[in-house]
Amino acid sequence: MNCYPTQPSVPLGAASRTGIAFIARIAFSIGAALTPLSMLAVLPAFAAQAAPASNAGPTVTAEFLLGDYFKPGRAVPVRLHIDLPNDYKEARFFLRADAAITTLLIVNRGRADAIVPWILYDDPADASWKFVSDSASLPRHPLPRHPMHQPAGPLVATVGLLASDIPFAALVGSAHPIVIERDESDPLPGPPEAWEALDALVIDRSRLPDAHVLSRWIEALLPGGTIIAVRGGDRPDPRWPWRQEGAFWVVRPAADLPAFLPYTQKPYASVHRQPTDWPAAFRWRIVLFAALSGLTLLLASLLRWRFRALAGVAASIVIALTLVWWWHRQTPVRQQGGAVLVLEPGLATSDSWAFQVTASKAEAETICAGLPHPIFSSSRHRRQTIMSLLCTEDGQPSAYIQTIPDNGWIAFLARTVGPQAPAMQPTPGTPDDLNQLAAFYLRNDEHPAGRLPATPIPRPTYQESPVWPTIVIDRRRGQ
Repeated sequence: MNCYPTQPSVPLGAASRTGIAFIARIAFSIGAALTPLSMLAVLPAFAAQAAPASNAGPTVTAEFLLGDYFKPGRAVPVRLHIDLPNDYKEARFFLRADAAITTLLIVNRGRADAIVPWILYDDPADASWKFVSDSASLPRHPLPRHPMHQPAGPLVATVGLLASDIPFAALVGSAHPIVIERDESDPLPGPPEAWEALDALVIDRSRLPDAHVLSRWIEALLPGGTIIAVRGGDRPDPRWPWRQEGAFWVVRPAADLPAFLPYTQKPYASVHRQPTDWPAAFRWRIVLFAALSGLTLLLASLLRWRFRALAGVAASIVIALTLVWWWHRQTPVRQQGGAVLVLEPGLATSDSWAFQVTASKAEAETICAGLPHPIFSSSRHRRQTIMSLLCTEDGQPSAYIQTIPDNGWIAFLARTVGPQAPAMQPTPGTPDDLNQLAAFYLRNDEHPAGRLPATPIPRPTYQESPVWPTIVIDRRRGQ
């Protein structure tokens, strides 16, 4: 997985102090002053929101598919249509704002038409975009758009139904939700995870996609708390715990799970006891390397050879180069994590937690399975952590790339749902180190049912990456 910086490199000439670069800048400034109209060729345009661009510049169109609504800490779907000039056949497109996690889209062959998730924490008043490629780059350009705000009621997408035919009060607890009518031919284009801000998806049976697509919607939307309702016909997919409510078949997410809050400190109680300095094994390797280096130089000095001084110099150079090579392959990032499995009748919800801590400022990567959510303790914590969500050219989330500050930490929560519980029975008891994490889920007078063997977390190799046992909370008893 390639790691791309969220901040592009400094343009050529800003860092150069040579005479040639200085003369080139003066000549460029004079030429630009004499022919200001020549600069129009690199100005971008926004389709449907700004004047058309010249043929030589990139064209970017951004459409927010949920209108002007967003929920803090949740993704909204943004349709991007991009046309690039010849210099940008392979480029990285950055969609950023101070109140959002930067979305980074890979653009191949000079064109992109993709729907990407953009995680917002507030109205992205300073929204902007830019391109970076190996051969060229453009400065940031503002993204024209309407102000965004949080919905005053539940956000419901409907497909093939009139709002008057839907019992909203029974489905979402509000008789006056905000209704977004979706195209019947393609209700949820792009990655389904990008639509996680929806409180409910209500669809007529005649507009229902095939079982595979429906199951994909359920797996992507239930983790974020979206209710799926289908009107008419038989049970849509017998694998899932559908309940009939009047004329609708409804599947609801598990209750009493930690929400994807924009900011919370609770999960960090499990990781604050973990040191952020370099691990003991790493320090012992440093000591061993120093001892071997000293022994090598000592042996070189004892040689009965007239070139022993030259041998000592050569050994020192080899040791230094080896140390530099080894050091650049190290990372101060330490990762640990585990899962909490909540079992309800017909539904198994698994929350996989990954905690990353670092002794010094470092770049880290978190592989996406679905759309994991970064958990920040505060808005300051979010601003201190430079983060990008890397998406493939079709808009599918691929990985988070984050720069963690000195002695910093970051947590990720990846939630998955399934219709079946694991066949293995949990072993009674939970480790003491995980009691704080388990308490994040437990209801009053509820206790964990036990633990299951650890499940590996998809990740690059970091310093000491222990995986905790899976905590099991069973709510099926007596039902």
